[in-house]
Amino acid sequence: MSKLRLDVLLLLSCGHMVVDMYQGALPAILPFLKDNLGLSYTVTGTILIVANITSSIVQPVFGFLSDKKEKAFLLPLGALLAGAGLSLVPLTESYPLILLLVAVSGLGVAAYHPEGFKTARFFTGERMATGMSVFSVGGNTGMALGPIAALSIVNYFGFASLSWMVLPSLVFTVIIIALRKTVAIPQSKEAVASKADPRKTEGAYRSLFIIICVIVMRTWTHFGLMTYIPFYYISYLKGDPVFAGRIVSMFLLGVRLGRWRAPRSPIVGVTGSG
Repeated sequence: MSKLRLDVLLLLSCGHMVVDMYQGALPAILPFLKDNLGLSYTVTGTILIVANITSSIVQPVFGFLSDKKEKAFLLPLGALLAGAGLSLVPLTESYPLILLLVAVSGLGVAAYHPEGFKTARFFTGERMATGMSVFSVGGNTGMALGPIAALSIVNYFGFASLSWMVLPSLVFTVIIIALRKTVAIPQSKEAVASKADPRKTEGAYRSLFIIICVIVMRTWTHFGLMTYIPFYYISYLKGDPVFAGRIVSMFLLGVRLGRWRAPRSPIVGVTGSG
């Protein structure tokens, strides 16, 4: 059993923050996409649906691949795709291309999480709750910072300047590649860690199905509010877009605080939107 490596966990947590920052930023910029392209509310909401399908529903595929063998390259690749996809959105007025870009960003989010959770779990040692909390707080912070960061850039520098949001993903990608040997799980230890105990898998599928159903119902409302709060405040109440981003951030902080206070799922990594 490895010891808790706080340095590695903090690095992975920073990556978690970077990746989830882009996931949190997308709902905040939807009103600008709606106005720039003259989209209806339904068509605009489809953008977020595509992002959620690729970032959440596709995520088990990356988890399956990660379980087969260590896929450390998913950490830098996921962060890079998450940032590049969102940051290229302001450079096009083609709706199909925007859907493609948010799908790429969503795939980046989906790629990072399974390998990130797996790697973080290995470096927690016997202090799993502490270690996984360190990793999770990065995602919580990123989701809350995303709307504020995106709308601050748009408000002060213009919508086209949103492309500068690619910088955090580029910085993390360079750092994680440079430290790839530090975060790599030794193959021999990985095989031992991934070996399942048959006694612990009894009833796992049934429990997992119940948890997924609860997450689906919760996320339906969660993303509905997160998507249309900015529309309501900006378009109906004629409010400041930056303050709309702060409202979304406060909502996300409340959600994350509620998750932190709630009992942890026995299935590590089952977090809904990440």
